[in-house]
Amino acid sequence: MANIKKVSFLILILVLSLVLPSFAVHAAAPKLSKSKCNLEVGQKKKLKLKNATGTVTWSSSDSKVAKVSKKGVVTAKKPGTAIITAKYEQKSYTCKVKVTEAALLSKSDTLELTMWCNVVDYDYRKDSYDKAIADLKKKYPGITLRIESTEHYSYKYKIKFAIEAGESPDIFTSFGGSFFQDYSSTGKIYCLNDIYSNYKNDIPEVMLQNSTYDGKTYGIPSTLTFACMYANMDLLRSVGYDDIPKTYNELLSCCKALMKKGITPFGCSMAETWCYSEYIESIAEKIMGADNLREIFLGNETFDNKEFKNSVDEFLLMLNDGYFGYDCFRYYNDDIIQGFVNGEYAFYINGTWNCDTFESYGDFSSKIKLGEFPVIDETLSSAGQYLGGPSEMFSVSASSPNAKKAAAYAFELSKLISKYEYLKGNGIPAWNIDYDDSEVMRLWRDAARLAHNANAFVLYGDTCMRSDEFDTYAFALNDLLTGKYDNNEFIKTLTEKIR
Repeated sequence: MANIKKVSFLILILVLSLVLPSFAVHAAAPKLSKSKCNLEVGQKKKLKLKNATGTVTWSSSDSKVAKVSKKGVVTAKKPGTAIITAKYEQKSYTCKVKVTEAALLSKSDTLELTMWCNVVDYDYRKDSYDKAIADLKKKYPGITLRIESTEHYSYKYKIKFAIEAGESPDIFTSFGGSFFQDYSSTGKIYCLNDIYSNYKNDIPEVMLQNSTYDGKTYGIPSTLTFACMYANMDLLRSVGYDDIPKTYNELLSCCKALMKKGITPFGCSMAETWCYSEYIESIAEKIMGADNLREIFLGNETFDNKEFKNSVDEFLLMLNDGYFGYDCFRYYNDDIIQGFVNGEYAFYINGTWNCDTFESYGDFSSKIKLGEFPVIDETLSSAGQYLGGPSEMFSVSASSPNAKKAAAYAFELSKLISKYEYLKGNGIPAWNIDYDDSEVMRLWRDAARLAHNANAFVLYGDTCMRSDEFDTYAFALNDLLTGKYDNNEFIKTLTEKIR
């Protein structure tokens, strides 16, 4: 009986083995714990090749960016991207590691910073400053900002005395041009190069030109203005031009066609020095190039320069040919603006702050296109070079006990102010536009696009030069326009009285 049961059991096992499907047991495939990984400089991350039972060999495509140990521990070294590879049984498994700079500020920071600025209660920028500071208070609740505001002209003297005495606050409003050149070698303003590396993807390097000397940056801008060429496209089309002339010869041909039709090509007040100086300086930049013009304004090169003299000659030729009209000496800038709106002039060169003015004229604003004065000498200049650029910045005292964190705070404050000022139509943003600006007026948006495609900015002469030197320059310009000086005497006066 027992033998029968035993045989029956064996038969049952045999039948089941034939009827039921067989299930093979396979080991799970190896898999890396991360395929992508973001780290800040100094951070570490342990990677593991799951289901690997033997030896794993680790390597990095760039150990200067991220190195990896024999046990798969990744250490972030500097900003960049590296591929970490785990090799096991002739197969490779990879993880893409992106390394960014370590955050300079955190919610846990507790400190007090002092800031001096020239934005008083009635300043049009006050609301943007308040909003930006409130945003940073929410982001970094432990950081307290003590602000001292002084009216603009008094402020300039105040901050200069403070810097010279070594008593400047943690953060302060500063100015481009000769201001930075005078203090850049004193060691009293904190160099921002290392901090900028955290924000270089957010603000174009061209925006720092007016605050950089000998390769060191000392100021962080929020907004800018620059001189562009406004064109009445209805008038241009009436003489066969569907766009702003791109070359100087095209511009001169366009001017001749306009004159023939009784239209004055350019609107400019010769009664106000700052107005016609913008024309001369725009021409100079497109003859001699941005770098050369900047060096003259900063006093590093002389006005006794062939290209600068040629620029003045070119302006005088346009003036004598009637390209500015024959009544331009008795009109002030407000009169010129009204004439431009009335269709009396085809072109108007002036600052981007006029975008707001022209937008207020309703239908007229739709006729305007923004562009730049064309290049005259391609061997020295290029398209994308503008007169103007950021002139007011935030700087940090080198003696601040919290200089590095103060600099990071100043960068973030500048970025927020840039956004709020642009959205209000108060200025062109120095920082990249990574937010919706569809509600911003069209001319402001067009100006912002021009600015962010620029390759050089040179501050206006009255902003870049030292105040006493600009006075000499302005008086000489007036004597040039009234005929007291010819161009040779003009250049001689600047060379003798300035350099």
